[in-house]
Amino acid sequence: AALRAFGRAQRFGYKGNHPGMRTASFANMPEFRPMRRRVEALVGERLPYWFAAFQLSRANDTDNAIHRDYPTYKYSAVLYLTPGAPCRFGTSTYRHLSTGLVSYPNQEDAWRRNTTVEVLRDTLQDDSTEDKYEEMDRVGNRYNRLILFNSRLNHRSSGKGAFGRAVDGRDGRLVMIMFFHTHDLRGPENSILWHDE
Repeated sequence: AALRAFGRAQRFGYKGNHPGMRTASFANMPEFRPMRRRVEALVGERLPYWFAAFQLSRANDTDNAIHRDYPTYKYSAVLYLTPGAPCRFGTSTYRHLSTGLVSYPNQEDAWRRNTTVEVLRDTLQDDSTEDKYEEMDRVGNRYNRLILFNSRLNHRSSGKGAFGRAVDGRDGRLVMIMFFHTHDLRGPENSILWHDE
């Protein structure tokens, strides 16, 4: 409840290629470091570069393309923070229909399909709508549930991705979104990841 209250009190001022709005990252706050350490324990490796923000979306938010968070991030996590949320508005993974890929392509995927990683990557990027994919798995939106997954997976918010119509977002889909990596691909000048020793 305290984390939800903290999240709802923040300024949601960042719009990207995701449904709704996000806050600034709170990865630099010492109070959030135990979350990163817990994720490190789960995956068995150090993840000193990370991002942690709150995201609020409502029923009228439409940006909900199927995507991958890789290569910028190695792991993605979602913490659901809306009590009594409709379970169907969780997170889904997808298989791309024409290539059969369930994740960001690697060299073996390219060899099997007699093409290049770049061509497969561009195909997945261009095919971001639901009709180009089939849903493979869905994790339900359950208050206080944290899901952690490989950032290579094709994924997005389930269904239309959000619910609620109140202007203040009190009945919307509130989540804490987190990303982790072993290093920072963008470098310190362009980074959006916080380096946490």
